[in-house]
Amino acid sequence: METVRIYRLDHLPRVLAARLRDAQMEAARVWTLCRDLHQAARHHQLPWPTRDDLQKATKGRRRKGALRSW
Repeated sequence: METVRIYRLDHLPRVLAARLRDAQMEAARVWTLCRDLHQAARHHQLPWPTRDDLQKATKGRRRKGALRSW
């Protein structure tokens, strides 16, 4: 089991803190959408969505610049 440390980021500039908060909210939206797709598949006894299905469902739904894969 890995240990996780959580640090408060109180010292960040306001603009950066807002950008991080937006990215966190966008990640939560994507996570919830993927969860809902899995839940619907289970409910209707359909195959689970593939990676490509999930990527297609989430593509273009993000707010500009909120969540990136670097």
